[in-house]
Amino acid sequence: LRVYLGDQRAPEPPADQQKVYQDAQRKNTFEANKYLITLSLYDIKKDNPMLPPPASIVTVVPTKLRVYNDCCQVDSKLHMISTIAPP
Repeated sequence: LRVYLGDQRAPEPPADQQKVYQDAQRKNTFEANKYLITLSLYDIKKDNPMLPPPASIVTVVPTKLRVYNDCCQVDSKLHMISTIAPP
């Protein structure tokens, strides 16, 4: 599960943000993907109906963000993830 953390108070609606990100990803995948964060969920089967579909934009609430070895870490649980824009 890859999570893109965007501005919480962005003036654009999520659909517009998704289009901008997807356009950027088509132009330069490496540049766009460096803003993604991997969120690991343990003891979850890949067919769990609570998992959002691949390429969805999700919110993770609440989160505890930490930096370790220049990497962002997010503490979360599956029930704290909501899909705001499916692929």
